[in-house]
Amino acid sequence: MRIRDLSNRALASLGIHFPDPELEARYQNFATARMFRFAQIGMLLGVLTYAIFGLWDLTSAVGGVESTRFRYMVAVPLISCFPALSLTAWARRWWQELVLAFAICTTVCIYETLVLLDRETIFHISTGNATLNYSLGLAFLALLPLRPSYTVLGAIGAQIAHALLVWQQPARSATLALFYCFHEACMFMIVCWIAYQRERMLRDEFVREQAISDERDLLKSQLISLVSFDALERARKGDHAVVDAYGEVTVIFCDIVGFTSLAERIAPMHLIELLNEVFSAIDQLALACHVEKVKTIGDAYMAISGTSKEDRNSAEDAAEFALRVTAEAARLAEAFGHPLAFRIGMHTGSLIGGVVGRQKMIYDYWGRTVNLASRLESSGVPGKIQVSEATFWRLSNKYTFEKRGALELKGIGATEAYLLVGRKPETDPVRLASASGL
Repeated sequence: MRIRDLSNRALASLGIHFPDPELEARYQNFATARMFRFAQIGMLLGVLTYAIFGLWDLTSAVGGVESTRFRYMVAVPLISCFPALSLTAWARRWWQELVLAFAICTTVCIYETLVLLDRETIFHISTGNATLNYSLGLAFLALLPLRPSYTVLGAIGAQIAHALLVWQQPARSATLALFYCFHEACMFMIVCWIAYQRERMLRDEFVREQAISDERDLLKSQLISLVSFDALERARKGDHAVVDAYGEVTVIFCDIVGFTSLAERIAPMHLIELLNEVFSAIDQLALACHVEKVKTIGDAYMAISGTSKEDRNSAEDAAEFALRVTAEAARLAEAFGHPLAFRIGMHTGSLIGGVVGRQKMIYDYWGRTVNLASRLESSGVPGKIQVSEATFWRLSNKYTFEKRGALELKGIGATEAYLLVGRKPETDPVRLASASGL
């Protein structure tokens, strides 16, 4: 864990580490998904390359018994463990460290193989041969999908092994040894630069994909706010209108009282800002009360409860929403310095919902329940919540009402109406919590 912390600090100092820990964690998952398979293949190719070079030695005059035994009895089984370990469950979390250990272990095995060849055969390794071998090793290290800090650690190990092998040659030339060490140092810089650029490009790709994903999520949420995603898919795939039947829901209409006179008194831009603030606040209340916003019609707000698959009392959710809207209107009136009140109408019953047409699709609702709720709102009392008899009977055990009597509603006829006052004291959760001392 300490190695990973040091690696993160090194990357942060290079400016290629996201300051947000959550974003960095998401990037690590992204990098693992992109590079893990490549790392597995790279390690396997490294093992095969090392083994094939041993076959090359056996077919030539430079092959030795000790070096061959070491290569195939010790080194190959040892470095083969790393590709095998990459198949385990924990390898995805620690794959960077696993690949780094593989690179260092392979470097040590190459070093020991060359030493054994030099001791027992006519191979007589020279500075040039050592540099060529380690240049190939560093080139392979550049191909491994290690983060820059790990690549630097692996390359430093290769550099040290190369220097030890070159400087222990008895017949070496100091000038040539320095030249080949300089050559290897240049290769080291190239490898580090490749790892750095690869990390930057991978992070840039991650940022672009995150932006696309965020944009897609935003677009999806906006589409869902207009029409349910399920309905949108059904409308896209089918040739007929999307239609759903709902057995019992509660429809709510909220209308700003005196909106026409208010619009005449304030500037249009200010009016739009006020409407945006008011309806945004109501949106939050709808979300909190499990109520679905349907649409706004001018200064009117239509919502519905009971369309979700949750087992909830639609009339009770609508009542809580209406009571909170009334209270919120008083707060907004004080904040804006303008009188603000709602007429609210509610009715519980069955209706039809669906999507009609193909342009500017919106999931809408139709039926007598919608019409009755709308008439109850338009015939209501400013600042009050007017409900139908059907809604009254579903709420009467928990809420208090004032009876208005029969109202003659346009297109519907005589309808019993009630004004919702509030929760009964014995069912009010706020009062119960205060009484219990919570």
